[in-house]
Amino acid sequence: MLQAMIKQNLLHFLRWLDTRSVRQDYLLCLALGTANALAMPPVYLFPVLLLTFPLFIRMLDKALTTAQAFFKTFLFFFAFHVAGLYWISAALFVDIGHNWWVLPFSLSGLPALMAVYPALAVILWHRMAWQGTGRLIALIVLLALTEWLRGWVFTGFPWNSWGYAWTAFLPVMQSVALFGVYGLSLATLIFAALPVFFARNYQERSGRVFAALFLLVMGALIAWGFGRLATTLPVQENPYIVRIVQPNIQQTMKWDPELRLRNERKLWAHTVQQADKTPGMVVWPETAIPLIDTMDVRRLESNATELLPNSTILAAGVLEVEMDERNKTHYFNRLSLYNNTGRRLGHYEKFHLVPFGEFLPFQEYWPVTPVAFANGSLTRGAGVTTIALDGVPAFSPLICYEVIFPGASALNKPRPQWILNITNDAWYGRTSGPYQHLAITRTRAIEEGLPLIRAANTGISAAIDPFGRILQALPLGTEGIIDQALPQSLKPTLFARFGNGIFLLLLAVLWGVAWGLQRLRLSHLPQLH
Repeated sequence: MLQAMIKQNLLHFLRWLDTRSVRQDYLLCLALGTANALAMPPVYLFPVLLLTFPLFIRMLDKALTTAQAFFKTFLFFFAFHVAGLYWISAALFVDIGHNWWVLPFSLSGLPALMAVYPALAVILWHRMAWQGTGRLIALIVLLALTEWLRGWVFTGFPWNSWGYAWTAFLPVMQSVALFGVYGLSLATLIFAALPVFFARNYQERSGRVFAALFLLVMGALIAWGFGRLATTLPVQENPYIVRIVQPNIQQTMKWDPELRLRNERKLWAHTVQQADKTPGMVVWPETAIPLIDTMDVRRLESNATELLPNSTILAAGVLEVEMDERNKTHYFNRLSLYNNTGRRLGHYEKFHLVPFGEFLPFQEYWPVTPVAFANGSLTRGAGVTTIALDGVPAFSPLICYEVIFPGASALNKPRPQWILNITNDAWYGRTSGPYQHLAITRTRAIEEGLPLIRAANTGISAAIDPFGRILQALPLGTEGIIDQALPQSLKPTLFARFGNGIFLLLLAVLWGVAWGLQRLRLSHLPQLH
């Protein structure tokens, strides 16, 4: 009785949906896209995908023209990204007098740009005129492909990927060690579309078989994930201790000249705090201090000489200035490494700079400067590297935003033993941004099979093992330290060896399945003579 009542009410709802005007459909797509963001961190209401995505497909099936299909897709994904990325606009209010000009772009321009990718793909899909299961699989493949494309075209922005809906569910997340987060996004799109495979206009035996096979594969992956998480990492006799310093300095106070020395004293106070075992490395967050003039450099070298223990290395996020041979000034976002003699042992320069935040293309022609740095665009570093120092396990340094790019976190040769990520999420306050950033960071650890140490200015700092488990963390908006024995790394994962190649192979296989089902469907149609 209850089942029949639910089915009847659902049919009534779908009939009501089918009688809505095109303008009402556009509004529904906006609402569905907004609700879709609830599946992402930090809410993790992933079952909502089983409602929002099938209803969005229902909207597409109603589209009588390619233009209608384009605008419905654009509005769905535009709303999804506005709701998921609102925190970018919140960051601008740290200095709205300087950053006002970016607000329209962050609030609507970036979400619109991200929404164009799937909307263009739907133009192709709508014109293909495929039917049944093949049509549905083709849509999923094209949407997954556009998610990968927006991760690298025009420097890329692979945030709000569908696969991150699972980051609170580690057995599922283990699959990114095989095919990366884009592969998990593909699986998530299929998962979200499951109700559609049983809808009237798609209902056919091939769809039910495909859905059943997918559920079997997902079940196997989840079981494998549970088994992987049951793995015990070997205990090290003399583990390398890393200290994470989270000073919790608000962005409005970070560059105040009158507070600079106070901020530095806070960093050093946590650096020299007593511990059971002397840390091998102390990590300060991104741009913890400026090294703009000679006095800044000398003060850091002097403090390192006086305060650092003999065996401890300071890994400090610094904003540094240098002059080239033509007397041109260059500013760098760096991770610099110092020993207890005050000597710099090496440094790493951020190479994946944030558009509008850290650089502007053709800066000389702009009347404004980037959001994060009023002196002009930063200079780009050389790229991903492995840093190896005497007595320090080799590591891959990543500064802030760089950790969001799948397949660009670590080199295979020479392979590091861990990833070090420093960041300054103070810009985003207590929005969802820092939680999303942490979820993305955990995913990189699983993909690469490497432990990850994360130092964030205001949080969330964390020590993460190669399975994505948080061993210790400092909450958002708190001050303190974490002393963590560095976990063992795993052997290179499939993703570490082949990157996004496995994901692209899966897309090709599914496209072949969709094409084959369409050909089979056509072969069974009655022939006209």
